[in-house]
Amino acid sequence: MDLFINKKSGKGRRNAFTVIEVVIVAMISVFAFGVIYMFWARTQENFMQGNFKYAVQHEAQKLMEMIRQDLLQSCKIVKDETAAAVPVVNKIGDSWSFLKFNSEFVKGKPLVERVTYDLKKAGGKVYRLIERDSQSALAKNENVQVAQKVIDIQINPYMLNGLKYFQLKIKVGVSADETHIRSEELTLITTVESRFDNNYINQKGWNDNIQTKIYTK
Repeated sequence: MDLFINKKSGKGRRNAFTVIEVVIVAMISVFAFGVIYMFWARTQENFMQGNFKYAVQHEAQKLMEMIRQDLLQSCKIVKDETAAAVPVVNKIGDSWSFLKFNSEFVKGKPLVERVTYDLKKAGGKVYRLIERDSQSALAKNENVQVAQKVIDIQINPYMLNGLKYFQLKIKVGVSADETHIRSEELTLITTVESRFDNNYINQKGWNDNIQTKIYTK
């Protein structure tokens, strides 16, 4: 009888887990969960950083294309030759303004509007203000936020082979405080031709074939 009991007890000891085995299994489980968590955290971090990077690129490209299109239509209105030296693009603080043609014509002459891009550096927001002529059928004033996350805007006129151009530079970004990961910055640079300085516009009663000068009474 004792022999039978001992055999049964011995069999039971062979099937049970020892404390060491339990500890080893627990350590392996903790390590495995740690690896999985690190992989998940890194994936989440890359995903979030990718979102911030996309947002920065989107804002920069959208704003650059908007300003580029406006600069393509930029012009200068002068009353006489003495005013010809007035710059097409005027900078006051963090605001850039210039005149541009819109799609309207009155008595065969195109109407112009003043466009101002105003950068609020404290919040990284850019506002586009449009002031139109009293004869315009469109809204006389518009002031709309067109971009955010903007750090700086630069519009630099320059000459190349006797032709006039604008260098447009836009810097956007988000800080590490905002992403909680790392900062993300992007600078885009492009060149825009001063179309109405470099080309004669053949339209009677508009500018009399004189470059860039729209004469007024």
